[in-house]
Amino acid sequence: FIDQMIPKMRHALYQDLGVRFPGVHVRTESPTLETNEYAIHLNEVPIARGKIILKHLLTNETDETLRRYNIPFITSPSSLGMPALWVDEKYEEILKRASIRYWTGLEVIILHLSKFYQKYANEFIGIQEVRAILEFVEKSFPDLIKEVTRLVPLQKLTEILRRLVQEQISIKDLRTILEALSEWAQTEKDTVLLTEYIRSSLKRFISYKYSLGQSVLSVYLLDPEIEDMVRGAIKQTSAGSYLALDPDSVQLILHSMRNTIRPTPAGGQPPVLLTAIDVRRFVRKLIEGEFPDLAVVSYQEIVPEIKIQPLGRVQLT
Repeated sequence: FIDQMIPKMRHALYQDLGVRFPGVHVRTESPTLETNEYAIHLNEVPIARGKIILKHLLTNETDETLRRYNIPFITSPSSLGMPALWVDEKYEEILKRASIRYWTGLEVIILHLSKFYQKYANEFIGIQEVRAILEFVEKSFPDLIKEVTRLVPLQKLTEILRRLVQEQISIKDLRTILEALSEWAQTEKDTVLLTEYIRSSLKRFISYKYSLGQSVLSVYLLDPEIEDMVRGAIKQTSAGSYLALDPDSVQLILHSMRNTIRPTPAGGQPPVLLTAIDVRRFVRKLIEGEFPDLAVVSYQEIVPEIKIQPLGRVQLT
């Protein structure tokens, strides 16, 4: 059964991100794992761990809901970033009748593996993979490939594609990405800025992704004072640009974020942080440790048809 689920998951991830992930080698025995524990390895190094309970189903419902239906449960930490209540599989029919969503132990592992692939997607894009992508696209757009490879070294193109998928931006629309590169790479050499311009060219995809196909996008606005603070700390070198913000300023900004950002209601549209294009990437790097799931988007990445709905403004206090 797992041999059927993993290829389906990889295909779904390709449709979502445009990255062709490798297959999974399953080992059923390990002296370093506890009972019912599993580990996900990348290049032979364990990166993520999780636990399941045999003959039980995982649900993210509240304990109050399960008590209402007289369903006993076990509380256990979840590897999926959500509340985890485990229910004996003999109550499956009751869960179905109550329209309570649940996952089998195997499905939990597949979900965790999917999240793992998404989180580390950039590590599955290397020079060899990008060369194969270009050779495939060249059959349909030979002149475009010729122009892009003239302007952009393979190593830089690889870094740009990795930067995109690192923030869950699909690289499936390669024609748009390469056309944007052929336009901007003639005058712009900085990899970070080139990536931002490509993101702008993908604004229809980005708008659709974060609005969930709706006409309204919920956002938190970043105050211009914070944008200026970040902008003033960006340093340019021959190797590219980086953020040199002092620790006190970093903590000040993170404190303002904590005071403003609120949890997303269950089933609601996850909001994004909206900021200027020249500081967007640096703001994302600054907050990703504490707000890993908060997307940071620039104004240039929103199509005119989308109405922006501010939920608050992140400002220094």
